[in-house]
Order: sequence, then structure tokens, then C-alpha cells
Amino acid sequence: MSRPVSIQRDVILSAALKIFLRHGLKGTTAQVAKAAGVSEGSIFKHFKTKNQLFIMALHTEAKEMPWHKTLAESIGKGNISKLLETAGREMLARLQIVIPRMVMLSSGGMLMDNRWCFKDEPPPLHNLRILAKYLQAETKLGRLAVKDPKSQAHAFVGALAHYVFCETLLGYRPATPNAYVRAVVGMVLGTSVPTATRKSWRK
Repeated sequence: MSRPVSIQRDVILSAALKIFLRHGLKGTTAQVAKAAGVSEGSIFKHFKTKNQLFIMALHTEAKEMPWHKTLAESIGKGNISKLLETAGREMLARLQIVIPRMVMLSSGGMLMDNRWCFKDEPPPLHNLRILAKYLQAETKLGRLAVKDPKSQAHAFVGALAHYVFCETLLGYRPATPNAYVRAVVGMVLGTSVPTATRKSWRK
């Protein structure tokens, strides 16, 4: 009995991630097929090219992160500052893995094309949606005052990505990761929390 399509695809992606992390761009689809226990032809039933397989494999571990669930379950309760700092630290740690990989892809001549890389949201946009949803929910409850949750979330994630960009390409770090995340959260909350409630989100 053959494996369900979705399971086989996940097995291939898991095997591809291990092969590409070990061998980089030199990893082959034959090696992936052997690691996944499938035929090489099966790979191309799910992925049009090796490039697509490579890119999807790099993202397979980044779709769902612990902070997604934490924010969803903490709406209306908890310390907003600490919750966002936890989310920020997890995002930054993930970006420190993903961005160097993307740089490696670009240097190897591989182009990111979301039309064929992702069947649903790319992980960066998924993160933005989760964060914006949290900011919007807390605003509705009166614990925050965010006029444009999507833009605020974009600025938050963008600041983290810029940190990793400078770290990766320029060797520059303005602060330690934890200190930087605290600063970013401070800037976001400093412009988002009504004066009357500024003390409450710190408790």
C-alpha cells in the first residue's frame, strides 16, 4: 500500500532538509530519494525542480513556531511586553538560521518565486499575520492602541530581519539579540499603548 501523498511529501521534505544541510547546494535528488526511501521520480511528482525542493526544505521547519500558539492563547491576559519579547526572540533565532540560507540560495543563482515555492502562505507572511492578529485583538480589548496592526507587525518583523541582515552580511550587531528584541518591543509598545494603560501591560 502506497503512502498518502501528503505524508510522502513531508517525508521527502524532511529527508531533503537533512541532505541539504549536510551537503549544501551539492546535495542531489538521488541522495534525498535514498534518505526518504522513495524513488527519485517520486520527488519530481511533488516538486518541479531541485531548486523548488531545496527552498521548500529550508522552510519546512519554519511554518509553525511555539510563539504562534502562545500569543493566540494569551490574548487579553498576561504581560504583553514579555509575550512580545518571547515572540521576538524566537523569530530572531529563526531568522538567524533562515536568512543565511537565503543568502546561500541567492549566491548559488537560485531565485525565490512564491508562485511555485508555496501552496499557502510563505512563513514570513504567516508570521506577520499571526502577530498582526494578536495586536489587533489586544487593541479591541483596550490593552493596546494600534491604528494599523499589519504595518506595526511588519515594522516589528522588519527590525528583526534587519538585525540579522547586518549581522550576516556586515558582521555588525548593535546589541545582543535579547537586548535588541527588548528595544524593538519597547519602541512598538511605546507608540501603541494608551497613556492610561501604560503601567498595566508591564505588570
